[in-house]
Amino acid sequence: MIASLLLTLPKDLQVRNIRNTRWFWWGMLAAASIGTADFITKLSTNEIGAYTNIFYLAIISLLLIIPLYRVDKQGRLLPKVSFKNFFPTVLGNIILWSGSLLFFLAFDYGDVSLITPISATYPAIMVLLAVFFLKEKLLNTQIFGIILAIGGVILVTLG
Repeated sequence: MIASLLLTLPKDLQVRNIRNTRWFWWGMLAAASIGTADFITKLSTNEIGAYTNIFYLAIISLLLIIPLYRVDKQGRLLPKVSFKNFFPTVLGNIILWSGSLLFFLAFDYGDVSLITPISATYPAIMVLLAVFFLKEKLLNTQIFGIILAIGGVILVTLG
């Protein structure tokens, strides 16, 4: 948790200068939601296996399309499909689904107390990709947070 906080520190540490903290609270809710879902997924995977679990995930995703579209911005037109906007979306989703399947397969073979911390290093990978491809700059505290997060995972897995 300390590593995550170090990664999110603004350049100016004065709290009154932070204009919008909604991203932080949405991120915390996402972490709580994903953590709970991962635990329930482990329970499910123990019962039905990884492949059945990913099949159910696909079915549920299909069922959620209509309600999600209905609560989306009113009057929004469907986007124009082009290679520029479609290919990265498809590629990202294929990789996301592949990662989910690999995560569920890991649940078939290991303890959730070891798998989850290892898989939780994905933000460090995202940050490194953002630095190289999006040219985002890291502060020293953020670099230290990444090192601390990876060190924590190593300690948990050695435990």
